[in-house]
Amino acid sequence: MCGRYRNGSDAETIEAAAGTTQWRDRENFRAGYNASPTTNNPVVTKDAASGTKTIHVMRWGLIPSWAKDPKTLPTLMFNARGETVHDKPAFRGPVKAGKRCVVITDGFYEWYRGKDSKYASPTGRYHPII
Repeated sequence: MCGRYRNGSDAETIEAAAGTTQWRDRENFRAGYNASPTTNNPVVTKDAASGTKTIHVMRWGLIPSWAKDPKTLPTLMFNARGETVHDKPAFRGPVKAGKRCVVITDGFYEWYRGKDSKYASPTGRYHPII
């Protein structure tokens, strides 16, 4: 996963891309151009038993199973590497349990600062949802 992404699409465009009009917490959805860890963003889940897809507005980040009080965590975990996701204790349990989702996005980027620049600028990819 990247450090930032964007989702400038409206709810109807997201529904078309996800193949469903079923939402949970739609009233909390806001399009945004600077989604970062701990912000609320749209994702799609699929119920294993019924096959029903639902768009959820979820907070970006993982609360590890060993956390006694999520409010005391300094930061949420958010960056899993594909090559180690089955090995790392924080991600291993949720992956094996099938707790996965599709993140709805139309672009991603990282902040980049040139060696002679005092300001950072975004660099990344944008692909509109059609």
